[in-house]
Amino acid sequence: MIKLLNLLTESATGVLYHFTNTNRLQNILISNAFQLTSTIGTPSDNLHNQLYYMSFSTTKSTKHGYGTKFTFNDSVRLKCNGIRLNNNYKVVSVDYWQYPRTKDITQNSRSYDEMEERLISDSNEVPNANKYTISIDILNTLGEIDKSIYDNAKKQQIPLYVYINEKDFNTGLPQRAIPESNLKFTDSKTDTYTDNRWIPINILGLLTYKDAQLYNYYVDKFPDYQESIDKEHDKLKHKLHDDDYYLTDLKNTYSSEIHNNKSSPNAITREIIMALGKDFRKNNISHVKDYLIYKYYIGRKSPLDLKIEVKESIKKFFNEYYNTILNSGWSGSDRDGNYYENVYDHPYIKGGIKTYIKNLNNYVNSQIDLHNIFNKSGIYGANLYRELFNTAEPIPTFDKLNDYFENSQIEPQDITGGSLGRLPMSLEDKLYQVVYTKKQELYK
Repeated sequence: MIKLLNLLTESATGVLYHFTNTNRLQNILISNAFQLTSTIGTPSDNLHNQLYYMSFSTTKSTKHGYGTKFTFNDSVRLKCNGIRLNNNYKVVSVDYWQYPRTKDITQNSRSYDEMEERLISDSNEVPNANKYTISIDILNTLGEIDKSIYDNAKKQQIPLYVYINEKDFNTGLPQRAIPESNLKFTDSKTDTYTDNRWIPINILGLLTYKDAQLYNYYVDKFPDYQESIDKEHDKLKHKLHDDDYYLTDLKNTYSSEIHNNKSSPNAITREIIMALGKDFRKNNISHVKDYLIYKYYIGRKSPLDLKIEVKESIKKFFNEYYNTILNSGWSGSDRDGNYYENVYDHPYIKGGIKTYIKNLNNYVNSQIDLHNIFNKSGIYGANLYRELFNTAEPIPTFDKLNDYFENSQIEPQDITGGSLGRLPMSLEDKLYQVVYTKKQELYK
């Protein structure tokens, strides 16, 4: 895992090295630009900085760090002006190997030093690469070089050296390179810079899913790929759900695709990867799984939205039921002879009913298990409360209302058969109706 240790300094090392291969070098020279790599898709490249989504790796050393693996045929080392790069871009130090900061490691491990310097930007390339390139070194055991690489390096006035063995290549000394007169030229390879035959359809399909503007843009640009993009959308429509069982498989697939394409020299692929990065940033997303969930809920309500609506529906129910109950009393007089057309209008009784409904409302909102509601396959049990409430607390009863009648000096009647007595049953019916409706919305 590559870990960003800090942003300690505003000055990069005077000389930095970027390692690549001749295919990518060809595209760097054709475009006269360094192609930056997307930082999305894998946690190892996550710089935890919402401002930047593309990076370009360099190293302070030719002998340590990530550059040591470039010993294969057609390896390329670009010698760059680190100060000039830093004057125009943000360059940060990265511990490539992520060693712990122990005394033994720092003193004895040659690889510990923060050898990698990473240029980060919200663009997908650094233009005018020749202004930052001091020289180009190539390892080729036959002394062969693509003619277009040679011609473009000459055109951009960049010194180019070819080494025929690893030992000489590792020295980086121009005098150890073969003479220019001994170079062998090969025909230019297929230009992969603008070739649109291998664009990442999976990534493009994910990017344009539920985004009409991006969909129309890329369909107009690549009309031959509309059918493939539509097929990817159909796959997402059927397989994408807010469920780990489905998300894990899709996340792994897309993460792999992004990882395999994020370093592509192809301009079209890089455009698509950059557009994906911008969509990540626009929606404050750092991980592929979160992006899939974001895509799933475009045009539909999230569980959080539905939970809020459930609470609002319950609140509305209690307000309406309170008014219903207040209008359901009978006529009578208290012991002082005060007559009430509706005994529930008596201050003591009205206050008692209000307190009871308030307590019941508080109970529902504090005890109801909304997570349980929206994560169970169904709520059709005989006891709805057992399904909805994750508590052993008893539901408040209205037994104490008799005390209010006692205080009001009004002769109580059998209130268990009236509207007040039917409240728990009505509440259960209401909860069932609300939950069922909201769950249907969740799975539309």
